Amino acid sequence: MLQVIARELWLQTLDDQAAALRIRRIVSHMKRRKPVRRTRPRSPPLTPAIKARIRHLARTTDDSQMQIGLRVGVNSGRVSETLAGKRR
Repeated sequence: MLQVIARELWLQTLDDQAAALRIRRIVSHMKRRKPVRRTRPRSPPLTPAIKARIRHLARTTDDSQMQIGLRVGVNSGRVSETLAGKRR
């Protein structure tokens, strides 16, 4: 589209104001827009009680992080973050 405008300007079949207007319209379509929708969180927020339960299960059982997550109702990534101290 910009090539068409450049060619029309070069051939002088389009005046500067009209070209500027068309270019502004094109640029407005090129701007990044906010996402229309986001996915809903799959895990509930980690309350202090849930975090304490995750730490307790990790200390007292031989369960994997995935098994602990299934017991508590969160994904294994949240269990990992909690045990690593990233979720205080």
